[in-house]
Amino acid sequence: MIYPDHSLSDNAQYWIGECYYAEELYREAAIAFRRVLVVFQKSNKHPDAFFKLGLCYFRQDQMEKAAEHWNRLRQLYPESRAAGLARKYLARIPA
Repeated sequence: MIYPDHSLSDNAQYWIGECYYAEELYREAAIAFRRVLVVFQKSNKHPDAFFKLGLCYFRQDQMEKAAEHWNRLRQLYPESRAAGLARKYLARIPA
């Protein structure tokens, strides 16, 4: 069956990332979250995908990449809940 309305595709892609993240498959989760950012550029999931992508890098001890994504999140979506969470994690990364 063909579904002409793909309005939830971004949401589904985001939750694929969440599933991988919950299984501690951070590399796969990062790929899924990055796909939200690239393929679904107008998605309301962008702030959360930026945050979770940063968390994937954080969990893999790639602090520079984590900080890069969290700072970009704060720049693009400064008033989002995800930006507030990113601020807290950025404080945990040694300068």
